[in-house]
Amino acid sequence: MLSEEKLGELIEIALDSAGPRAQAAAVQLHRELAGDLILQVDAGRMLQVLDNLLSNAIKYSPDGGVVTVRAWAKEESVIMEVADTGMGMSVLDQLEVFTKFFRTGSVRKAAIPGVGLGLVITKSIVVAHGGRISLESELGVGTTFRVELPCAANRTDTVAAS
Repeated sequence: MLSEEKLGELIEIALDSAGPRAQAAAVQLHRELAGDLILQVDAGRMLQVLDNLLSNAIKYSPDGGVVTVRAWAKEESVIMEVADTGMGMSVLDQLEVFTKFFRTGSVRKAAIPGVGLGLVITKSIVVAHGGRISLESELGVGTTFRVELPCAANRTDTVAAS
């Protein structure tokens, strides 16, 4: 069900939830939020997006590191990024990352658990909310996922986030 939500509050809930996993993995969590960012979203589904992106960022930073969640307004959108200083992905892997059951060779080699569905689900939720998701990554440097969603004032449609 759609409702007006403050993105900062959703981010805080997700970071609190990810805290124990981050601590166990020696990963530091940071946030950079610019003002009150209001979205018309299904809060449960947005928390699912945040949880998946944070879980991946922590999981793929096996030797510790930093995960940063940033959010700001840009024109008629709200931008949210989850960036890590983890293992990163090759250019070829980046092309497949939103494909069902895809897992990179380095992830399989490192025996990091997962089934390759989280980002597919995350993308479907973002798209159902009228948004888009993209990424930038470099092997050995880290990955940044960017979610762009319409501001609450700019929503004219109804979303069926399945």
